Amino acid sequence: DNTVWETGVGIDAEGGKVIYAGGLFLQAGSSSARYIAAWDVDAGTWKTVGTGVNGEVRTVATNGTDLYVGGVFTTAGIYNAYNVAHWDGTEWTPLGSGTNAKVEVLRLCPNGAGGHDLYAGGNFTMAGGIAANRIAKWDGTAWSALGSGCNAWVESIAFADNGAGGTDVYVGGQFTTAGGLPASGIAKWDGSAWSAVGGGLTAAGTGLPAIGEELYVASDGADGLSLYVGGLFTAAGGQPIAFIARWDGTTWHPL
Repeated sequence: DNTVWETGVGIDAEGGKVIYAGGLFLQAGSSSARYIAAWDVDAGTWKTVGTGVNGEVRTVATNGTDLYVGGVFTTAGIYNAYNVAHWDGTEWTPLGSGTNAKVEVLRLCPNGAGGHDLYAGGNFTMAGGIAANRIAKWDGTAWSALGSGCNAWVESIAFADNGAGGTDVYVGGQFTTAGGLPASGIAKWDGSAWSAVGGGLTAAGTGLPAIGEELYVASDGADGLSLYVGGLFTAAGGQPIAFIARWDGTTWHPL
């Protein structure tokens, strides 16, 4: 297979712009590249990212020279790194003891102290040796859970200003509960508790669970929330909406 699952723009150790590509491949251009590679924008050539990782990369997150990768692997460079790892431009390092199963999505969020927290979603139930059901946060030193998490796959993560100086974390996936509460396909973490998002998503007639596959937050032009969700669903909040919808903070809208 020669699949690229996700890309991200970063800066290499020399200060040049690169586009990272992670996926299921062992070669980029004419060079060997284990599941992660970098396209040098100025030179127009592919470069290796150290010795890469030893299994599929499903997701990447970037911030300057920092690259985070998640997927299904057990080593990154010379280190044991379980399903998630960090590349600083010159070296791979693990993130604690990683997770006990697949990482499907990684997203970085400013932490208000000049740094970033890394959120990971997937099908794992442990992160850093602690219980963390399908969603966890890495603060640069340790993993922490988001309450009791979700009861099935988390496949997408997005962040929105809560209007009070904090950040709400929205997650989408194949789950039906978040924090033990009904939340079909999409849910919100406010920093202390989970809640459903307007009745959630349903996939009536498909024979499959509703899935919030991708989330994107954008300005609505009036200082409010526009959260877009795409995935497998036929209704949002009980009203017929097929496969893509917008949440304004109180109501679902079709596009």
